[in-house]
Amino acid sequence: MKNGKLLLEILQPGAIFLTLAGFSVGLGVAHYLGETIDWGHSLLVYAALVFLVWAKNLLRNYFDHPESFYSVLKNTHTRYTFLSGVKRLILLNYGLLALTAATFLITLFAFRRGPDLSLTLIIVLIAALLLLTAIPPFSLQRKGFGELVEGIAMTGLIPLMALLLSNGTPHPVLAMLSLPVLLLFLAGKLAFSLRTYLEDKNGGNPNLLNRLDWVRAMKLHNYLLIIAYLLIAFFGFIGLSWNLTWPMLTTFPLAVGEFLQIQDILNGGKPNWKMLEFSSGGLIGLVYYLQIFSLWTH
Repeated sequence: MKNGKLLLEILQPGAIFLTLAGFSVGLGVAHYLGETIDWGHSLLVYAALVFLVWAKNLLRNYFDHPESFYSVLKNTHTRYTFLSGVKRLILLNYGLLALTAATFLITLFAFRRGPDLSLTLIIVLIAALLLLTAIPPFSLQRKGFGELVEGIAMTGLIPLMALLLSNGTPHPVLAMLSLPVLLLFLAGKLAFSLRTYLEDKNGGNPNLLNRLDWVRAMKLHNYLLIIAYLLIAFFGFIGLSWNLTWPMLTTFPLAVGEFLQIQDILNGGKPNWKMLEFSSGGLIGLVYYLQIFSLWTH
């Protein structure tokens, strides 16, 4: 694993951050509702989720490896180059090791906590969704659905699982916090894919952006931003506490800046990829931070 790009793709710090943020929101809602947090079990489950993300990434690279019968990567793509520099079997071995670690931690959690059907079903669903993005014949990432499935797991199911760990039942507050974040997550995925659009399209690395194509994807990106903030305002109107609503609304200027950058690219302007990626990543990070801060200081 000497290749830095491959290691970064496997460890995927962005996904680990989103997993931690979503998990913290779920625990934060439980705290907001006055529940006592089960920290021991929460740490066990979070560690299992981290290993599950790593297992998904390792297995995806195993099946995308140039030596794989299932690989569609072309030698013009950057991923083809750095995957060629590592033995395919190593990816499989580490992937199965990470999957074993996740399974062990979940089993330990189940043994300590006792039977809990709802939690078990959600854990199985999260694992299935993440792995189906990477493993043939499903390979949802190649079909352009990987970002959506991953978003549902990370921004919806993981916070729900964290809430159930301490609260035992779902609560509408979590849904009102999670749905806008899912839309921002998808917008962010599109924004981060724009820089490598042609390389991915011509190099056999399909994703949501390729499925939609350039113009439609950028228009969808802006629609997602608009709908996300309309939902935040709407949820505040129908019952979400103002103490949880207004901090999220303060990020609207950052969303406007991101919207204008995409609109400028659509109008033929020269893109500033670093600025776009910084604003896109910063937006979802700031929204998550404000959600967590508001919930835990309530």
